[in-house]
Amino acid sequence: MYDDARRHAIAAWSGRGLRKIRFPEDDAARIADLEWADVNRTDGEWRNVGGAWIGLPGTDTLALNSAYVGRGKKHGNKADRRQIAAHELGHALGFCHKDPARGGPTLMAPRLRDGAANGWPTARDRRNYKALWG
Repeated sequence: MYDDARRHAIAAWSGRGLRKIRFPEDDAARIADLEWADVNRTDGEWRNVGGAWIGLPGTDTLALNSAYVGRGKKHGNKADRRQIAAHELGHALGFCHKDPARGGPTLMAPRLRDGAANGWPTARDRRNYKALWG
């Protein structure tokens, strides 16, 4: 269900001049450093959360929460799912939340509606990417 959002997130952080990071397809000979998963929770830390990066020793997980981004849900549209997936992949790449009021628009805004509405890294995000990854 979330393949489009996953593909978008990968394109967002590996295209348009951001070429330092490669996201190879999984295969039988490759050990995953990052995997995509889905959850369906509204309790505790998942309350009002559409997605999360879960950094662990070994393989990190990017989870999209069907309770909020599933079809017919609050953020169950293509644009929101893409923005959430790209935002969470940004965390996996090493970016923390950024305040849009202090530095301008950013995909890494802590709230969906404060972020880059098109789901692509902004000029600010691109500068941060280049500062971190070269």
